[in-house]
Amino acid sequence: MLLYDPNSRGSRIVKNILSAIVTLAVIVSAANFVQNTTSNTYQDLEPQMTTMQGIRQTAQDSVTFAQSMENPDQYAAQIENVQQYMSDYDYFTKLPAYRYLTATSLPDRVLSMFHHKDQQHLVDSMQTTAHNLDTQTKELLDAVDKTMADDFTQHAGQWLLQVDDPTQVNELIDRYGSPPRSVQGLVDVSLVRVTAARVGIAEIVQRGDQLILYSDIVGPKQLDKVMEQYPHRVLYNAIGRPYFSLRVQKGESPLVLLRDVVTLLPGA
Repeated sequence: MLLYDPNSRGSRIVKNILSAIVTLAVIVSAANFVQNTTSNTYQDLEPQMTTMQGIRQTAQDSVTFAQSMENPDQYAAQIENVQQYMSDYDYFTKLPAYRYLTATSLPDRVLSMFHHKDQQHLVDSMQTTAHNLDTQTKELLDAVDKTMADDFTQHAGQWLLQVDDPTQVNELIDRYGSPPRSVQGLVDVSLVRVTAARVGIAEIVQRGDQLILYSDIVGPKQLDKVMEQYPHRVLYNAIGRPYFSLRVQKGESPLVLLRDVVTLLPGA
């Protein structure tokens, strides 16, 4: 039984999903930045313009993110709405009033004084569009997040087995809820696997009553404590692909044994 194979298709898929979770969290955080665009004053437009440009970039990132998912067609309606408001926003940035509004050179700044009314109207229009764009972006991200939550509920075991950082286990559970009772034990598997990877174990396999741990780093010197704790149960093999094996005794939990063994290795 293969406990962990980092090169499997499932591993690659889930790693991509976990990366997507991080991306999603960043995008949602950026989307919430719209709260700063509600000012109706024109005394300091630069922060407002910066925020609206951030909303525009967040919208683009969100569309790209949704289109990278396994089945992007399910978000087609939300993507279309976001793209429409992005087009509306981009239209305003091509107007002469926008050039004067964002002018940095002295001549353009002087000319902008003669377009104050146009600039006020432009800012009002851009704020409204940015607000609508932000709303549609959040709806798109909510749809993506719901899909990921449903997938976690159905495939929590596979997700948990591929977590590369113990804190990600808690992040997944905090975000999507506790996994089904049938896979609760896989949380322990995930944490043990993370510790094993940290000490240099690349792959773990169980064959009958033997736990086989492949590693190019762990050798006889690193196994001193393990051999002392589990005499006559550890075998090291340096021929071909290096590994060491542990014999599981009758009635003993392979997971508990694995957990106890990896904590004895340097770097655990």
